[in-house]
Amino acid sequence: FNCYVAGNSAARGGAIYLSESSNHTEIVNATIAGNEAESAGGLFADGPGTSGTVLNSIFFENVDSESGDATHVLPANGAVVHLGYSALPCAGTTVPGDHLVALPPRFKHLGGDDGIVGTIDDLLLLDEGSPCIDAGGQSYASVTVPQDTFDVDEDGNLLELHPLDSDETVQDP
Repeated sequence: FNCYVAGNSAARGGAIYLSESSNHTEIVNATIAGNEAESAGGLFADGPGTSGTVLNSIFFENVDSESGDATHVLPANGAVVHLGYSALPCAGTTVPGDHLVALPPRFKHLGGDDGIVGTIDDLLLLDEGSPCIDAGGQSYASVTVPQDTFDVDEDGNLLELHPLDSDETVQDP
């Protein structure tokens, strides 16, 4: 939940490798970017009985080093991965799911000042016009977004979710 996995490399699943011993894994509100592997730079799920669910997450610039292609999620050998309310530039072509965004997320400055994804200076804020803005499933976001108990947007509604995004911008309901 709520994690950033970037700048990693491995033989399979540069960011995440699920095997039969993983049982069912849930990935929620994550950004998986700039990872590399021989097979699936993002998430590799291997073997029958292996399953995963990815919700409200962004996969971007994960590379399969054998083919040079962007391979963000690869279920293999009977594994099953369900995607929902997530962004993958390849969505709808190779990876099935519900409410997927098939366009780049448009981060403000993913590689930061040093140009290297996965270092401390990465700026993961979504830029204006990003197709990922308001594209997530609210029921998944409510798990981690606190209630607006102090009425920070001064609209008198204390029961709504906190209306500020990570750069302190008030979001419209």
